[in-house]
Amino acid sequence: MIPAITGVLGMLIFSRRSDHTGERVWHLVVPCLLGGTGLVLAAVFLDVNPALAIGAFALSSFGISGSLPVFWNLPTAFLSASAAAGGIAAINSFGNISDYVAPQMVGLLRDITGNYEIPLLVLGVLLLIAGALVPLAAHASEQRKSWGLRTRTI
Repeated sequence: MIPAITGVLGMLIFSRRSDHTGERVWHLVVPCLLGGTGLVLAAVFLDVNPALAIGAFALSSFGISGSLPVFWNLPTAFLSASAAAGGIAAINSFGNISDYVAPQMVGLLRDITGNYEIPLLVLGVLLLIAGALVPLAAHASEQRKSWGLRTRTI
């Protein structure tokens, strides 16, 4: 229950603050980094201290849930109207595929290692990498706009 409550708080805090300031990129980066850090810490504390593991899962839920409302604002902010429709469709397609692949990979890694530490570390590191790539993608998009290049439709 604790991670779910912190997830709701993260969603409310980051979406409200992002809407208030109009800034999207860093309101996506920070929650992704918090979520990834929480997953890595959960892997570290999982067998050591259950209370710290729950706190780490709460931090992860705060970050991951906080990133979702901000994330869905970015396709329309960086893509033209026609490209945004295709971009959102592509995002949904990858999301649907990952809904199947991610649990399979977690189960496979758990079967190979015998615990959940490695799957949590893998997910945490992937989320940290994703959070680090967001500013690069935003910068590339801004460069394209400043050069007068159009965003391609998908």
